[in-house]
Amino acid sequence: MNRLKMEQNANKYFFGGLRFYKEGRIPEAIISFDVSLKLLHKLLERNPDNQSYHGHVAFLLGYMGHCIYIRGMSLHRDGSFTQAREKYEEALILYKSLLLLKPEDMNCRLNTGIILNNLGNCLMSMGQLATAGEKYRESLLIYHSLLTVNPDSDIYRNYVAMALNNLGVCLMDMGLFREAREKYETSLKIRRNLLNARPDDISYRKKIADNLNNLGNCLMNLGYFKSARIKYEESLALRRGLPHSAPEDTRYKEELAATLNNLGNCLSETGEWEQAMKKYEESLLLRISLFYFAPDNFRFKENLGMTFNNQANCLMNMGYTDLALQKYEEALLLYRSLVRSSSGNPGYKIDVAMTLNNMGNCLWNMGNSVLAMEKYEESLVLYRSLLQLYPDNFIYKSNVAMTLNNMGSCLLSMKKFDEALKLYDMALLTCRELLASDPCNNLYKSDVAMSLNNLGNCLAELTLWETAEKKFLESVSLYSSLLLSDPDNELYKEEVPRLQDKIKKCLVIRLIKCLDGLAERSLSQPPDYSMAESEEESILEEVRLLLE
Repeated sequence: MNRLKMEQNANKYFFGGLRFYKEGRIPEAIISFDVSLKLLHKLLERNPDNQSYHGHVAFLLGYMGHCIYIRGMSLHRDGSFTQAREKYEEALILYKSLLLLKPEDMNCRLNTGIILNNLGNCLMSMGQLATAGEKYRESLLIYHSLLTVNPDSDIYRNYVAMALNNLGVCLMDMGLFREAREKYETSLKIRRNLLNARPDDISYRKKIADNLNNLGNCLMNLGYFKSARIKYEESLALRRGLPHSAPEDTRYKEELAATLNNLGNCLSETGEWEQAMKKYEESLLLRISLFYFAPDNFRFKENLGMTFNNQANCLMNMGYTDLALQKYEEALLLYRSLVRSSSGNPGYKIDVAMTLNNMGNCLWNMGNSVLAMEKYEESLVLYRSLLQLYPDNFIYKSNVAMTLNNMGSCLLSMKKFDEALKLYDMALLTCRELLASDPCNNLYKSDVAMSLNNLGNCLAELTLWETAEKKFLESVSLYSSLLLSDPDNELYKEEVPRLQDKIKKCLVIRLIKCLDGLAERSLSQPPDYSMAESEEESILEEVRLLLE
């Protein structure tokens, strides 16, 4: 094909792609742009110094990258995360190629940052948290570099705040709550400043509500329930004040439902179950309306299942176990349908496993330990299958340990102490591995402390008092260190005195056994007072130190 014909065809396919793009026919636009790009590359092979061709390639890369990015977003929304990731990475390659041609192009740098941010979101949905964090940090560097060039740009400051918020979500999912809190608070400060400069801008109010909701989640995980409640209530007040239209404004309903659900969780944690149920009911009504508005929407289904799960947890705490079980079954039905329709997406498998675990807890509370064990075992199989696919995923490891702990407690209630001991040992080993990988992680410390407590309970049932005492001592030491870093944490406050009581009980029983042993020996042979006194003094010294 001669040069003129190739130029004409390149233009024809470019303008054809442009027409498809404007009509929203993105797949056709990508195909048409791709043909045009290949023709331009052939022209450049013949005439590599032609600046006009280079300019057309750069222009075309921008459009094609944007189209592929849009396609990635569409796949992401549909739950096709692997395909979405491929499209985002393809778009990223195109924009990076464009940056080589136009390194000073601010829009190109901005779009590269946006794609990195969305790629991070996609990786988060796939459970690849460390890689997601890298993408958010990379996007943050780009936004900061743009802000250095134009420090007064509200657009760039807004993107910095967005990347910080998303990085906060990622860090929180990794259990790095303090680092996450710092990112959320920095993001919130930027957004409050933006709102102060433009108080009528609704988008900033909405984003501040998002930040407050996420900060509430973070404070919940740190055990600061009162502070979390304040953030949720501020977020809720902002959301309720936003203008919206129904039923079209699904985003508004979705975000309002999320904050109501989270506030319900917070109230449930502080034992305000009736108030929590009111928030869950309001959240549920919104999520049911969204589900009926778009019954095939994956996210709406998943969120509806989440509210059913949270309602069930609350009902179980209130003693309405039959009602709780019904809610868990409704959640499970939704999650299983998501697994089937999404080709086994790992995110939905986690939801199934979590619900099965919760059902196990409910059945155990109802006294049906055998059926509870069946649910726990099914949950464990799912978590382990996910861990085989993603062996470095800390969430899957943590969930395996949680399920093993629950199974151990169930077996303990069935008086199957040896079997319970094995499961507790396995749970503790997994928790210690997680803590070794991140020694400053308070979530992992708390999990190790809980596992040690459970193991101590089991050893106490086996009357292995000295070994049980050692586990309780290690557990109380961890909780005490956690309490130093988080002095307002309600969980840690409750656990420390509980464990101290258990340690006292172990010491008292050991002392009584020592004295009983001494009495028995004195009847059968002349007593060795020096040995008995030494053991007694050792135990008494432990008691004295504990009481101090």
